Amino acid sequence: MKNALQFLFVAFWLFASCMPIIFTARYMEKIDVLILMFGHINALFLGVFMAVMCIEYWR
Repeated sequence: MKNALQFLFVAFWLFASCMPIIFTARYMEKIDVLILMFGHINALFLGVFMAVMCIEYWR
């Protein structure tokens, strides 16, 4: 049960971090979308790192 909750936590974080890119991409130029994606990818890696640290702390 604990492993399933950890997986759902990481999956939800990944899904939530992609939502701003999907919602704002249709109103922006290509270079703006690339900059936005780069920023969100950096935030995504930080979020995944934090999620992994939380998972290790829960063990």
